[in-house]
Amino acid sequence: MHIEYHKHWSPSLWKDMEMKVYGHAGKPILVFPSSGGSFYEYEDFKMVEACQSFINAGSVQFFTVESVDEQTWLHTNKNAEQRAHRHREYENYILAELVPYIRSRSPFHQLMTTGCSLGAFHALNFLCKIPAFLMQPSL
Repeated sequence: MHIEYHKHWSPSLWKDMEMKVYGHAGKPILVFPSSGGSFYEYEDFKMVEACQSFINAGSVQFFTVESVDEQTWLHTNKNAEQRAHRHREYENYILAELVPYIRSRSPFHQLMTTGCSLGAFHALNFLCKIPAFLMQPSL
């Protein structure tokens, strides 16, 4: 299975962001980690292994992204406005930086999204808030 690791500076978040790409081709699936999880948890929880035949066949390609949940909704020392502001910066990272990167690697215009726990919130949130990006959820 083709696996790539990426680490890049995000001007939206003012920090390095990490991600993994599983597969060489196929429908792009943006994977959000669970509450406080990281970009590698989909592999740790054997979800990549469970989908390996689809990945190897070039049917799907997973893009597992890092979250900033610990700086947003899980950061209880910040007020709601501060947490929401940081979440908006994360949304900008996803929409202005990550989605264009994924689209540059795939001939598919639509993306699928998936996630568990708070990751499911992110997957559905991007679909409902910004339907113009034509993201299709897979929860």
